[in-house]
Amino acid sequence: MKSYFQHSRILDEAKSVGRFLKSNKNLTDDQKDTIIKFFATNHQASRDFVKNYGNWGTKKLDDLTWDEYEKFMLSTKSGFKMLLKVSIPGKKGTDYWPIRVKQKGFVANIPLNHKTAQFMNTCEYGFLHVNYCIGWDMSNAYWHRHVIRQQKVPVYIINGVSKWVVMVLPDNKTYEVWDKFNKEDSARKKSEPIPGFSIKKNLITPALAKVYDEIRTEFYEGETNKNKLLSRFSSNRNDIEIDEYRTANNFDDMMQENWFYNCNISISDDFVNIDGGKIKEANLHDTMFAISIVDSDIIHSTVDIGEYDSSAIRKCKIDSFSIIKNAEIINSKGIKSTFFRCTIDDSDFISTSFTDCDISGGTLKDCSFQNSEISIDSITGAIRAKDTHIYDAVIKDDGYFELCEFYGASLFKGTYRDCKFDADTYVGEDCKIL
Repeated sequence: MKSYFQHSRILDEAKSVGRFLKSNKNLTDDQKDTIIKFFATNHQASRDFVKNYGNWGTKKLDDLTWDEYEKFMLSTKSGFKMLLKVSIPGKKGTDYWPIRVKQKGFVANIPLNHKTAQFMNTCEYGFLHVNYCIGWDMSNAYWHRHVIRQQKVPVYIINGVSKWVVMVLPDNKTYEVWDKFNKEDSARKKSEPIPGFSIKKNLITPALAKVYDEIRTEFYEGETNKNKLLSRFSSNRNDIEIDEYRTANNFDDMMQENWFYNCNISISDDFVNIDGGKIKEANLHDTMFAISIVDSDIIHSTVDIGEYDSSAIRKCKIDSFSIIKNAEIINSKGIKSTFFRCTIDDSDFISTSFTDCDISGGTLKDCSFQNSEISIDSITGAIRAKDTHIYDAVIKDDGYFELCEFYGASLFKGTYRDCKFDADTYVGEDCKIL
């Protein structure tokens, strides 16, 4: 009889909550189902909720958002267990490894492969989507760079409201903590940057150090791309003819197509040099090697060089809708291409887009910029710029600038919306200041 009445009460509670939630337009159907399930099985929580927020059916409850419901549910033991009961695809010990943490309210897991890191980036893991590069769904390049090559162990931590990834370095004593925009190692400013959670007590322990080393050995190591690549050729040969090279190497699984024409390619240690010829319709985003491209025509290609001191694109022509990322560009020319996170020196570009770039020297015509730094004499044509700092430039043509800052510039034409000008900047009478 007791179980019958208990079951009956749960059904009544669920019907009651569900009826009142119908009028709440701030919640999705899935969120409403989660709330109904929680209150139907947690009668004390339902009573506490009514005390804090008022009776069901009031206008105040009709306006509540998922964040407010979630915050209340996470404050209860049963709600925390329900919301953070994450089902990770794959198998424990094959695709992920859970870490038991001492502090309540947090869950921690290690992805053992790129696919699992992709999942942990999504809102299905901790109700928050993040953009950590190791879990980028477009490429495994950053996974190879930070995890395979640099031997950092990623630990994804969630508490139902926020998400962090702690990168444990090879010494198992130091670590990095990246913000949700994947921009900054917040551990540099504060050794314990996660509120209410001690990384040192929960993740930096002798027992876990052994776990991290075992994971590196079993999942993050293996034959390097260099050995894979060189083993396919005679032991004393570094210079490789393009016809022989075309489909022979395993350059991070990225260079298996006929992308190179009359190029001289040399391989030495962890360095690849591509000299001359054409790189056409390539998708080159290796991160296991430092890459230098010199005197080549880059046509209809995507090139993501990565963060290596010896990597650069020098004296190249970059044409026809190519995309260049994370590269140092020196003494090159380009047209109708796109650059992300690049450092560009003494180069000339026409009809090109730059985002998060640092540009000095050379000339720019009919280009667009966002979140960039420009220190250059000649900027001409139909320029468009947003959130960009511009130093010492002379602008004589019509352009559109929004939320930009000018330092020591001479401005004769153009439209400037919400821009800032230092005392050394000349603003001519033909400029439109909005």
